[in-house]
Amino acid sequence: MKKIIFFMILGFTAIIFAQESTRSADDALECVRLNFKAPKCKDFTTKERNLAVECVRSNFTAPICKQYNQTILDPNSIEPSLDDNIAPIQKTPSIEPIDQPDQKVNMQNSSANFTSNFQSTYTSERGDTLGKIAIKFGVAQGEIKILNPSIDFRELKTGTGIVMPLPQDKINAIIKASKVTKKPEEYKIIAEPKGRKLKVIASAYTSCVSQTDSTPFIAAWGYRLTPGEKVIAVSRDLVGQYGLTNGLKVRISGLDGYYTVRDKMNQRYTKHIDIYMGLDKRKALRWGRRSVTIYW
Repeated sequence: MKKIIFFMILGFTAIIFAQESTRSADDALECVRLNFKAPKCKDFTTKERNLAVECVRSNFTAPICKQYNQTILDPNSIEPSLDDNIAPIQKTPSIEPIDQPDQKVNMQNSSANFTSNFQSTYTSERGDTLGKIAIKFGVAQGEIKILNPSIDFRELKTGTGIVMPLPQDKINAIIKASKVTKKPEEYKIIAEPKGRKLKVIASAYTSCVSQTDSTPFIAAWGYRLTPGEKVIAVSRDLVGQYGLTNGLKVRISGLDGYYTVRDKMNQRYTKHIDIYMGLDKRKALRWGRRSVTIYW
């Protein structure tokens, strides 16, 4: 019984060795490129996958990649064992095999062309995750993981060098585009009507007793405010000196549409407008206080 078990283990080891020895550099190259999703890559073990990735990254120059440089015998070069009473089988003419040294050079050149795309590096920034990096550069998360087996992306640290399956110039271009500073929203002019313009301070207010008075929905000139409409209050100097009176429609830089003057502010304000936010206190707080340009 022990002998049977011994020979079974020996046979299983031989099968595995024979399978691994038939792996070629082209197989490893193709399987890494296809993320091991090709049919012939499904039987790759975890050890073989890690080895293939490491060899592709090192352009098959690492010592552990020697097995990929072994010559695979041409089946036509093996003579069949013939019985004395059986006539030998006539061989059909075969194509002249490619010289082995040239084959090795071609193999290394093809792998070099492929791995040249893997020499680019992206340095992680604050807030980066595997998903964000994949979306930012338009690559699959699995590709990034395979090329960086030693990185734990669940605890990605700022400043980590990440090997990417993209040319370095493309990575640099994407990074540069993402760092282009946009002008603040208050300087964005949606449409500049013909007429007068004035730079003012803009704050926000709501129909809350704490921000107005006991009649929060009644504005100056007796106008009744309705949450959702585009209304502003103006400082009194804008009414007298600039003619921003009740019912005048204005445009505000950074905001879409027209806003109607329906309310007046306290006398202590000058060159100031208050944008009506209905009952949304949070929206009013987010707006805060900023510089804008008004057009009328």
